[in-house]
Amino acid sequence: MTEPKTVTRIAKTRMRHNGRRYQPGDTVELTPAQAAHHERRGHVEPASAPAPSTGGRGRKTEPTPAPANGEPPK
Repeated sequence: MTEPKTVTRIAKTRMRHNGRRYQPGDTVELTPAQAAHHERRGHVEPASAPAPSTGGRGRKTEPTPAPANGEPPK
C-alpha cells in the first residue's frame, strides 16, 4: 500500500496533531483531508495559490536595481 500524499501548512494557532504540539508559524505535515479539516477550523493557513507556470518556456528576469540617488523606482 502506498503512503498517503502529504501537504505542508503553517499553523495559525497553538494546536496538537499526531502527538506533537505546534505553535503559530510552525509548519505542519498533513494529509489533504486533515489539512481541509484544520483549515475549516482556522487552525492552519489555507493553501496559497500556486505560482503561474510558464511551462519551462519563460525566461528568468533579473530584479530592477534601485537608482543610485536613493529614490524609490517609479
